[in-house]
Amino acid sequence: MKFEIVDKFLSYQSQLENPELHFSGCNLSGQKLIKVCQKLVSQKNIHTLIFKMRTNNLTHSDLAQLGNRLPNIAHLMNLSIFLSRNCVNDGLIQFAQGLALCKNLTTLMIELEQGNVDDSHMSYLGEGLGKSKSIQHLTVQLKENQIKSEGLTSFAKEVSKIQTLETLNLDFNQNKIGSTSLKKFETSFQESQLLSKLNICFQINNIGQEQIQSLIKGFNSCKNLTCLNLGLWFNHIDNECLEIMGKELTNNKSIKKFYLDIKVQNKVDYDQIGLFKLAKYLAKVKRLYHLELVTQDPFSVELSKQYLSQKHFLQLKKIPRLVTLKYF
Repeated sequence: MKFEIVDKFLSYQSQLENPELHFSGCNLSGQKLIKVCQKLVSQKNIHTLIFKMRTNNLTHSDLAQLGNRLPNIAHLMNLSIFLSRNCVNDGLIQFAQGLALCKNLTTLMIELEQGNVDDSHMSYLGEGLGKSKSIQHLTVQLKENQIKSEGLTSFAKEVSKIQTLETLNLDFNQNKIGSTSLKKFETSFQESQLLSKLNICFQINNIGQEQIQSLIKGFNSCKNLTCLNLGLWFNHIDNECLEIMGKELTNNKSIKKFYLDIKVQNKVDYDQIGLFKLAKYLAKVKRLYHLELVTQDPFSVELSKQYLSQKHFLQLKKIPRLVTLKYF
């Protein structure tokens, strides 16, 4: 979308409520960005804003400008902002602090894929967003960055301070989580008050035996967690990991829905023994009524009937809950 066309459109429209602006690859930066922000602020009825700025020449100063001006959109409630493939990392704290000042903002989605985001940037982003008094639903997409365990931990601890937060969606696909200890993650969500839904994708990371216990303990620290959607495709999940995961989840007193995607793993594998052990422990989680496991199929056709009749899976099915098994 050409800048001149949008600029003219915003100049003549005064009653916009849900604008969707596409500036991806348009060299939107500096004075052009400031001008667009000024026009948006002049609109009095905007409730929902979709702002796509992928692959531009945005700098950390541009991101700071966004943070300064977005709070002036008085009635903004829903914001989706796409910033992938820009060099904006050092401006994340000013940007996030500005978003925290949006008094009516309840739903926020930030896309920061392929941006060389590392642990320090995650700390800045979490610190800024953690000051919000209104965000209820937060989504951050961070595919293909340089985030390690420390970045995950610091971000989680900071956003858990948002007292209004109910849903947290995080995509860490293709990062470096698990390459260092996750011990500090074990208390990440203990300050959360209303957070009940966690959807986290760790696809293509380094999570294995040394990390899985701390990871589940961290989720258990969220005292009101009812729904956990966990993606662990292409990590290092083996039979022992599945047993550890099951054991730790028996300590969870609130979870009702659990979705686990473990599909294909990297260099290690699990089999029916690991799945049976996981099922044995999940059967002891009293509040759990919806369980969905997405796995590879490690069983031959001849073993399928035997697999489905194993006592631990039958035990799961006797409990009044929905159990879904999917094979990849």
